[in-house]
Amino acid sequence: MPREGQVTKRRYRGERFSGGSNSSGGLPGMKITKPNSGVQIWRPTWNKTRTVFRVFPGLDEENPGNYTPFRNLENEEYTPKKHGDWIEHITATSIGTQDRQVTFITHDPLERGGDSRNNPVSLLIRAITDAVEKGTCNPAWNKLVLKNKESYYPPLNTVEDFYLVQGVLIEHRSKGFETVSGYKGVGTDDTVVLMMKRTAGEKLLEDLLMRRDAKDAFVYQDITDLTDGWFMGIAQNATQWPGDDQPELGADVATKKDFPHYDVRLMKSWSVNNVVAPLKIKKDLVDSKTKLWDDILYRPTIAEQIDMIIDAGIDHDALSYALKEFYDESDGLSDRALRILNPEKYARVAEALPKPPQAAPVANAVGIPKEEEPALGEVPEQHALAEVSDKPATSTEALGATDTVSDACADRVQSSIEALEEARTRRRQNSEQEA
Repeated sequence: MPREGQVTKRRYRGERFSGGSNSSGGLPGMKITKPNSGVQIWRPTWNKTRTVFRVFPGLDEENPGNYTPFRNLENEEYTPKKHGDWIEHITATSIGTQDRQVTFITHDPLERGGDSRNNPVSLLIRAITDAVEKGTCNPAWNKLVLKNKESYYPPLNTVEDFYLVQGVLIEHRSKGFETVSGYKGVGTDDTVVLMMKRTAGEKLLEDLLMRRDAKDAFVYQDITDLTDGWFMGIAQNATQWPGDDQPELGADVATKKDFPHYDVRLMKSWSVNNVVAPLKIKKDLVDSKTKLWDDILYRPTIAEQIDMIIDAGIDHDALSYALKEFYDESDGLSDRALRILNPEKYARVAEALPKPPQAAPVANAVGIPKEEEPALGEVPEQHALAEVSDKPATSTEALGATDTVSDACADRVQSSIEALEEARTRRRQNSEQEA
């Protein structure tokens, strides 16, 4: 059975990430999507501000041009994914210091037999956290897993579940957008992907969409329906929405037992800047913007994940301590990763690397006596040839790409000989004239 993140039949295709996705919403080092995938990632806002989204239906991979059913409940007890491809479940992490932070997928939650704890980041976090708690590690590692003044989140942040949907972003930070339409995801905009945390995704899927009325029918039949769907609103719990009853003076908006989390609601109408947003969406827009998740998401292999962890600036000794017993050349690791994870075992890799050629010293190569280096504060005397030469010495930096160091040395000797001969000729001519 392959380890999580290695190439498997279902989704882990192993494309190497070579660029940045067009991401918005303040996500540094976002590598959730493939390069040039034509998408922009946004996340719901916090601090009692609202995000409103209109969700698109999901494309059917087996039947291009068609949409998958909103729910998959024919064999509800045996179906791991009870909803269509309009929503995608991923496990990801944001790792590294603020200036080098990278966000990437660590695990496919639907991979059969998979274990979300069996990936480099999870193994690294558990090992370093355990060493810090026991006090058996370098004290500098404390900053890797504990909050500090330099950063609210430590470099080794937890692995989390997220839910992704595609559609139109109606409102963000309780405001519309300064565009012709007032929205994001229409016209020439790239496809908008909303990346929700687990609390929001589970509230939507397990609470709202599973509600039934007195006739045992679903209260929310299909929120992606092009004509009769719903707006999805996301905000921090206890955020005030238009139309909500105002709390009584002095009353606590949230009880002491409530912890900060995202809450979700579904709405039939919404206004932005006093303008009613259209609930109906054209099929042409959905067809032109919706993409298959496999064409969007970058699911890195084990080797690629470890390379990104290294790029995130995590201490090399910590990486070796936590991961060298789990990964080796059989996982397709790069030479750099092998040397960092297990420097004793893979020292030969560094020795086997080709070394840059070193040119011989110019003076020894052409037979010119080597001058002694001047002492500190001493001004070196000019070489005798320099006094009689009226040409600058040829510089290897000014040579063409096909010239070599030996060519440059030969040119320099030839110029020096010619200059010496000219000097001797002038002295002889001067002597003859004086005679």
